[in-house]
Amino acid sequence: MTPAKKKSPARAATDSAESGRVAPHLAAGGAQRTRGPVRIVDTSVRDGNQSLWAALGITTGMVEAVGPLLEAMNLQAIDFTSSTHLSMGVKFHQENPWERISRMRAVTPNTPLAAITTGMRFMSWEKASEPVFRMSLRLLARHGLRRLQIAEPMNDRDATMKVARWAKEEGIEQVVAGVVFTESPVHTDERYLANTRAYAADPNIDIVYLKDPGGLLTDERVRDLIPPMREITANKILELHSHCTTGAASQLYLTAAQLDVDVLHTGLGPLSNGTAQPSLENLLGNLDAMGIAVDVNRDAAAAAAEMLWSFAKAQGLKPGAPTEYDLSTHVHQVPGGMIGTL
Repeated sequence: MTPAKKKSPARAATDSAESGRVAPHLAAGGAQRTRGPVRIVDTSVRDGNQSLWAALGITTGMVEAVGPLLEAMNLQAIDFTSSTHLSMGVKFHQENPWERISRMRAVTPNTPLAAITTGMRFMSWEKASEPVFRMSLRLLARHGLRRLQIAEPMNDRDATMKVARWAKEEGIEQVVAGVVFTESPVHTDERYLANTRAYAADPNIDIVYLKDPGGLLTDERVRDLIPPMREITANKILELHSHCTTGAASQLYLTAAQLDVDVLHTGLGPLSNGTAQPSLENLLGNLDAMGIAVDVNRDAAAAAAEMLWSFAKAQGLKPGAPTEYDLSTHVHQVPGGMIGTL
């Protein structure tokens, strides 16, 4: 398959206006946005693969094949790997995990490849020592990882900021600090916003993201949290990452776009929906209707989705499907990425 030609950011940003008609009664909502076109982080080969295919459905050859198409999409970043994915590649595919990163970097030279960490853990449920964790960061950077997403599940901001500093010292170019959302007596808005302020002020942190691993955000909670987070992070990029587990994510992404979130995390084709992220295909149609531009090459996205569908069919893997609104997930709160590997 011939890779789609990469469009300039200006050309890609106008695709939204040209590809669909704006619904006049929705345009007022879209007009609230003031920060320019929405950017996209594609999660297909990391979080989509983990949430839907137990982190087993994508091999080195597959990411190398789809990589040029993802590169042509003009993405903010590719959510690419984690210590789980590295270890699963070794155990089940007998692949060299560092080679996977190097080969993907070779075909995506202009798009940051991201790894996600919970902080201080690498290929084990036990915390790693500082020398071991620094070594893992150094190797990730050496082989082509440019972006680290830190999602410390206890919202320990001191630990997050420590890992951010280590990452920069070991060669990672871009650090994303997660404000990790859940509902509990100790997870309060005051704590979320205090962490946001700390991350916004930290020179080692480039981007802040509201990270919703359980898919527990609702439209109401997005309206509670995003405006003050946006105000605090006025000089930094603000991203949103959620899961479709409860069926709410596709709607709340539209609210987030209205409220000036810069970047949304989405999947493609079979590696979206279900317990993974909303599909880019559906998001584009919805944002078109609202008159909100998206800075992405749609031809390249369609070609990448087509290739991912071929991977799914060749292996007999079940694709993600849209989820009915289901609040029962709030009872157990199991993250989407864990449901896929239970």
